[in-house]
Amino acid sequence: MKTRLVAIITTVIVVSSVFAYLYDQMYDCLNPPMWIKIPRTYGINDCLQMYSKDTLPDWTKEREKHAKEQEHREEMIELFSDIPEVVAFYEKYEDANVSVRDDHVSYFAGNEDDFRIRMNLEFNENYEIENIELHCYVDREHQSEVAQSFILKYLKDYTCAEYGSQRNEN
Repeated sequence: MKTRLVAIITTVIVVSSVFAYLYDQMYDCLNPPMWIKIPRTYGINDCLQMYSKDTLPDWTKEREKHAKEQEHREEMIELFSDIPEVVAFYEKYEDANVSVRDDHVSYFAGNEDDFRIRMNLEFNENYEIENIELHCYVDREHQSEVAQSFILKYLKDYTCAEYGSQRNEN
């Protein structure tokens, strides 16, 4: 009886280890990183076939590239964090989000698809600010642009809803 129990336990351990090893080998195939733009149609059979052909995806380089992009994004956010317009934007819109591009950083309230206000800091290859734009939106429709010289005052005294009716007074 003890021998049979030991054999069953050993078999379960070996089978579990094989499945764990295969899952580990096929993890990238079954669970590609969300930021990688690839078709997500791989199933277990697809991954097993790729495993048998030794063609499983390896996202090592992409992970390194993504990590560098994220590091650069954080550096850009930090670089411009003390600019008076950025400070005023965050004071007014505590829920502000940031997106970083090759030539500008955008600060916006709301989300990427439905923002109320967006401020773009455009910079050159030396990361020196060349232009600051502030735009108001309603239902994703552009309503107004605030002149660069008026952005700080606007951020302190107005909101997009108010600015539309008060902009002619200034």
